[in-house]
Amino acid sequence: MFISLYLLFFHSIFCQDNEDKLIFTMIHFRHGARASTFDGNIDFMNEYWEHPGELTSVGERMHYILGLRNRKRYINDKKLLSEQYNSSEIQVISTGYSRTIISALSHLQGLYPPNQNLGEKLNDVQLRNSTPPIIIDEDIANIAYNLDNDALPNSMTLIPIEIKNSSNFITFFVRNNCQGARRKYNTSNTENMNAIENEFNENYGKYMNEFKNISKKYRYSFTSIAKLCDTYIACYTDGRNMSYFRETGINSSELFGLYGLCLKAIKTYFSEYTMREDEMFYLEGSEIMDLLINNIKRSINADINNKVDSSYPKMLIYSGHDITVSKQIFFLLRAFDLDKNLYEMPTYATQIAFEITRKNDDKKENRNYSDYFVSYYFKDKLQLNKSADEFINKIEDHIWSNEKIDSFCEYSTSNKLENNIPKREVTNYKSQFIIFACLFSASMVANLVFLGIIFRKSNNNKKTHMKTSSFAEIKNA
Repeated sequence: MFISLYLLFFHSIFCQDNEDKLIFTMIHFRHGARASTFDGNIDFMNEYWEHPGELTSVGERMHYILGLRNRKRYINDKKLLSEQYNSSEIQVISTGYSRTIISALSHLQGLYPPNQNLGEKLNDVQLRNSTPPIIIDEDIANIAYNLDNDALPNSMTLIPIEIKNSSNFITFFVRNNCQGARRKYNTSNTENMNAIENEFNENYGKYMNEFKNISKKYRYSFTSIAKLCDTYIACYTDGRNMSYFRETGINSSELFGLYGLCLKAIKTYFSEYTMREDEMFYLEGSEIMDLLINNIKRSINADINNKVDSSYPKMLIYSGHDITVSKQIFFLLRAFDLDKNLYEMPTYATQIAFEITRKNDDKKENRNYSDYFVSYYFKDKLQLNKSADEFINKIEDHIWSNEKIDSFCEYSTSNKLENNIPKREVTNYKSQFIIFACLFSASMVANLVFLGIIFRKSNNNKKTHMKTSSFAEIKNA
């Protein structure tokens, strides 16, 4: 006991001061557990979802706990951020989806939880103007009274979230907007994909067919399996009993086996189906990696000059998807010539983090980039630790400029809609309309001429018939 206390004391006095100083971190996580994204409220498993594709209560809890974990590391232990929220220290970015935005909000409640005396207080003048111009009932009046001079209950602070619908992110889904990506997008199955397809059809195909009343000869393709597994994992994570599916006779161990196969299928989908070509790795990852590199340079330059740059954050949080996390991971694997098989599927609420540190040598003068290090973590496991020079040079060699993306995708970054989705080429219908009008007019004239000829022949036949009839009548008379 005495030895343990002595070691703890020794560490706190001598070791803590020698730890690397953390100056910046970028956190990029996938949203938490969500409802099935199947069309409509009933998914493939016949499970009902009130809000398809949206974050569930399970997902909210995931990110609240992850936020608490990051508070412990970056506020309590590393002292990177202040105890109380400081808008100059943290920037939060989310893609424009409800599930990523709510994931970020849930995460921030863990990072800066309620009852931390973070909320704004209103003065007497502000209090007099804090009642909205509507007639309120007694219950609402009591709630307002109980707030005292707190702006919000539980001393909660609202933290801004920047919504980012990046062009590259949209390009991944809308491949018609990037012709170069379409040409690189290979839909043929690999050996690993075929193996998963065979395993699924052999072990679970009959259950699925019975469940959906499909002919037993039906065989599921790898693409169908990946989509089906996405729905299955949503049900599994949400604790659904999938009673309809169990009626087919599949037992619990087989259900668990299917969960594992589905994780493997989706991992294979990303690693072999969507991220094969080097150009796709770099196209898909350039925007986020460029964001990371710019913040790394800024934080190092500010530290070298012993300045606090309030225009840039100490922590950058990016709330994204399995796709956004995956493309950043793949970019790193390719840039550092690492084995693609090292890729691990980012499940719900998976976090990757980049931490920029330097040796805690405050007395040193004339620092340069070689004094700083970039550590890359996936699920808290260290994946890379490189000097800032090496890391930046490796990454910058592969970041695509807007001009290169334009050339590859064959559209202009200046030609986008408000939500940054590239505009499709606008067809000039004026010339086409003129040609159509001319052809239509010509066809109408031709039809009229044709009808005139037929009408004239019809009249001639009638006259001939009348003459013949009159001659016969005369002759008979």
